[in-house]
Amino acid sequence: PDDKQIAYTWLTPTRGYDLRVVGADGSQSRVLYRDEETVYIPFVEWSPDGKSLLMILNRRDDTHQMAILPIAGGRPRVLKTFNWRSPGKVGFSPDGRYVAYDVPQQEGAPERDIVALAVDGGREVPLVQHPTNDFVLGWTPDGQRLLFGSDRSGTIGAWSVSVVDGRPVGAPELFRPDLGSGWPIRVTPSGSYYYGVSVTM
Repeated sequence: PDDKQIAYTWLTPTRGYDLRVVGADGSQSRVLYRDEETVYIPFVEWSPDGKSLLMILNRRDDTHQMAILPIAGGRPRVLKTFNWRSPGKVGFSPDGRYVAYDVPQQEGAPERDIVALAVDGGREVPLVQHPTNDFVLGWTPDGQRLLFGSDRSGTIGAWSVSVVDGRPVGAPELFRPDLGSGWPIRVTPSGSYYYGVSVTM
């Protein structure tokens, strides 16, 4: 978050994936996490205070773990282990107290719901439950609302729901219709939202 380091994954010829950090100037690259039982690391995000990384780990036993890894060194702290319900987009709340993530409603189904997980004690609360497909976009900079994509209006739009102490308050609100087919990237501290869009050309 202070623009001084970059976290990245590195595929090795024999050991699978490492998680590494490097200075923004290209110096002081080091390995933070290496485990031969981890076959892929599909998601990494910095904590708001820059002291740890939130990771999704795909394991050889076909389980998936959501874990927090301290930058100073040490083993990751596993927040939750999943079976087939692998989380998709995951995001720290700006105060670092909660993680929002989306998971499939049923095995093999494209529809997803959104859950908030307390970082300190593992308390889970459903944030968005709907028969349609809902997925995390990110938190607003003040942490008062969670942004999410949903096709509940017929096309994929950007919605938001108020969140207080890790719980939803009130009904979701549509703020951008016809978002298009794409993928979420990030909400900036100034409140701008960046996302990728797939096009036929």
